[in-house]
Amino acid sequence: MSTVRLYQLTPEERALAAKLYADDIKHRRFGETQTIRGGKGCRVTRLGEMLALRIIGGVLRNTTDFDIELEDGERVDVKAKERNVPPRPHYNAFVSLESFQQQDCDTYLFFSVNGNDVWLCGWATKGEVGDWPTLRKGELEPGTSWRAEKDCHYAPYSECREVVPKRRPGVAPPRLREWLCRHCQEHYKMAAGDYCVFCAHMTSI
Repeated sequence: MSTVRLYQLTPEERALAAKLYADDIKHRRFGETQTIRGGKGCRVTRLGEMLALRIIGGVLRNTTDFDIELEDGERVDVKAKERNVPPRPHYNAFVSLESFQQQDCDTYLFFSVNGNDVWLCGWATKGEVGDWPTLRKGELEPGTSWRAEKDCHYAPYSECREVVPKRRPGVAPPRLREWLCRHCQEHYKMAAGDYCVFCAHMTSI
């Protein structure tokens, strides 16, 4: 059973998420067929990715199939939902059917976002998500006034698995200078570093 946990993003994490989202807009990397909001949720997904990297580690790949690759090869796709209120365990996680059918990933990691507040809400394997109920486009989410914009699988966060942080609680995440190699630093115009979370390239400053 998952426990919904609130985290605050660091200024570095917010800045990097903003840069990545601006790059998404520039190159029209919206994933329109794979997101419930037709690509409009790209900004909150980027915020979720920043927290995911802090908590579970891995390398940000951002392929059409998954977002993060862990050291053991596990492929994780980040799903983030923008909310106006803090999430509760009975609130639902969603995966669009198009995303589920098209993407070749192993795991889904769920977040809720409200401004700069990001909640870690749990995870599920792709096989588990496939067993979830289906909400059809235009149908009301049970117990709410929200209508699905696409066909999607859904289940409450309480039925998701608990995420065990890779780093000890209270340990600050690495600063941005430790995340970007020179090549990616120049591309994203961020602070230079000796380890790149995007390409896993090691280089000296």
